[in-house]
Amino acid sequence: MIKVLIWGATDTVGGVETVLWNYVSHIPTNQIQFDFINTYEDISIGDKVRKRGSRVYALPNRKKHFLAYRKALKNFMAAHAKEYSVVWLNDCMFGNIDILKLAKKHGICRRIIHAHNSLNMGGGVSRLIRHKLNSWLLRFYVTDYWACSELAGNWSYSKDVVKSGRIKVVPNAVEVEKFTVQEEIRHKIRVFLEVDDKIVFGHVGRFHFQKNHLFLIDVFNEIQKLMDNAIMILIGSGEEEPVVKQRVSEYGLEQSVKFLGTRKDTNELYQAMDAFLLPSLFEGLPVVMVEAQASGLPCFVADNITKESDISGNVRFYSLSMEPKQWAESIVEEMEHFTRKDVRETITGNGYNIDRTAKDMLSDLKGEKK
Repeated sequence: MIKVLIWGATDTVGGVETVLWNYVSHIPTNQIQFDFINTYEDISIGDKVRKRGSRVYALPNRKKHFLAYRKALKNFMAAHAKEYSVVWLNDCMFGNIDILKLAKKHGICRRIIHAHNSLNMGGGVSRLIRHKLNSWLLRFYVTDYWACSELAGNWSYSKDVVKSGRIKVVPNAVEVEKFTVQEEIRHKIRVFLEVDDKIVFGHVGRFHFQKNHLFLIDVFNEIQKLMDNAIMILIGSGEEEPVVKQRVSEYGLEQSVKFLGTRKDTNELYQAMDAFLLPSLFEGLPVVMVEAQASGLPCFVADNITKESDISGNVRFYSLSMEPKQWAESIVEEMEHFTRKDVRETITGNGYNIDRTAKDMLSDLKGEKK
């Protein structure tokens, strides 16, 4: 059996964790065993992957206990590297490629780097410098370059790698059937949320500067002036949530904006929505957009998100230089002419059905040629 060691899952539920779980859960456990190594007490998908037979290894925190982390990682690789034929590193920025260096040292034949974003996630100039340096150093340690989109690959990797054509786009695919329009679920959730007579706008994402929540609230405030029965539901948690709640309070929107926190039923919550908004400052190719589109929703997003993300024809891109009022007016007008439909065939045809893409990954990891 092929064994793959994965680095990159964290203790919070985010896009990377969702993508990893989607692939891991759709590849038979008798074909490939996926194990995880990380620097957290546990990863957010830990319980789920352990039920599938995965092992989850925890190392000391790299920032707080660097020497202990280095020793633990070296000892782990010395003891276990011979068990693995693949190491798969996932990250939004390449601040740490230690696992790839040690994988090469210990003779692991495939060393995959997987890029998941298209701009500096934060951490200042020093983090960006580390990313750029490591992007250049990857040539000495990596056998496979993966990315969630062409945009993410072009930003994350060095110019010579981009020009070489070696970057493989691995779709942020989803379980399409799970998100398909279902009227019974829509009605149930809307009644539960007490929004059955409302126009529901939704957003899914961590409360982080990248997601641009304050601008989102500005836009919704303008939408409210045009649609007095509009409601916004925000799914997620994070460090900027108090600031966003303050903006909601300043506009007097406490009764119109619902903070639902981190949820495990987002597929059903998409059913309750009438539109999806994502004014992010940057993205790789957001899996939430794939989910929202699979749910048949119109998506109104920032135009710095890659056009590759429009896989249904139901995405409208707006510039962040536009005023919130302009966003709102255009969104309201677009929704007047929108009819929600079942888009399973379109999503699948464009390569974002996990049932198909997981088979492609299985073949890839087994070294099978198409």
